[in-house]
Amino acid sequence: MKALALFDFDGTITRKDSLLEFLKYKAGSSGFYAGMFLCMPYILYCTLIIKKGWKAKERVLQYFLKGQKKEDLYEIGTKFRNEIIPGIVEPAALEKIKWHQEQGHRVVIVSASLDFWLKKWTDDHGLELIATEIAFENGKASGKFATPNCNGMEKVRRIKEILDLNEYKPIYAYGNSHGDMPMINLADYKFYKYFF
Repeated sequence: MKALALFDFDGTITRKDSLLEFLKYKAGSSGFYAGMFLCMPYILYCTLIIKKGWKAKERVLQYFLKGQKKEDLYEIGTKFRNEIIPGIVEPAALEKIKWHQEQGHRVVIVSASLDFWLKKWTDDHGLELIATEIAFENGKASGKFATPNCNGMEKVRRIKEILDLNEYKPIYAYGNSHGDMPMINLADYKFYKYFF
């Protein structure tokens, strides 16, 4: 029976949140901080009052990405992958991923980050990806999710949608936040925050 390794991305493989780093890369520092300031009342409302962080994330995406052409976003995503992601990835995380690959394990990145830049990185490293997808209408970003935000129980739902977990033994899972715990709880070997 083949082993399976499930990895969160932001804060687990990276030292920083790749979504925020991407938005900063795209908008520039001043544009990023101005945009986040304008979005802050809604972010606070969603996270503190109605307890729906995904709605805050969607509002931020609408502010920064709505109306952007798909090909332009993918081009920026490629540049971001080349210029920024290598600098925020933890070398120890790559070593652990490589170890799993050398053992012949199936390795899947399960992330709330957006697929249009993360897919390029996972392809480069021979990894599979389950991630949040942004919706496009008439070739332009709507700023809304095409799939639910891949966090918490949604990680489990998406994993089970494409994988029959009964076919894998053992299962390893790596994460660093409360939103990773449902995925981590699927595993025989659970790694939370300290695992490298």
